[in-house]
Amino acid sequence: VANQAGVGLGLRIEPLRRLGIEARGGAAVLLKPSGGLTETQAEFAVVFRPARSLAIRLAGDFRRSTWIFVQGGEQTEVRDLVAGCWAGVGLSF
Repeated sequence: VANQAGVGLGLRIEPLRRLGIEARGGAAVLLKPSGGLTETQAEFAVVFRPARSLAIRLAGDFRRSTWIFVQGGEQTEVRDLVAGCWAGVGLSF
C-alpha cells in the first residue's frame, strides 16, 4: 500500500500553424512505510507541420529521481538524472 501525489503542466504555442513550441513539466511523490520516491521532469520540444495532418516533433527530456530506502534503521538515498533527445513523426488532428 502506498500514497502518491503528482502534478503536471504543459504549454504549446503555434504562432504560424506550421511551427510550434512545447514545454511540459511535472513532479511526483510516492511515499510508503519503507521509504519513497520523488521525481521531477521537464520536456522541451519544437513541432514542425509540413502538412496539415502531419507533425514532426524534436524533443529533449530531463528527469531527476530520488529513491529513499529505510532498512534496519538506516536510510539510503539513490539519486538519478536522465537526459535524452528524440524525434517523432505522427498524424495530427
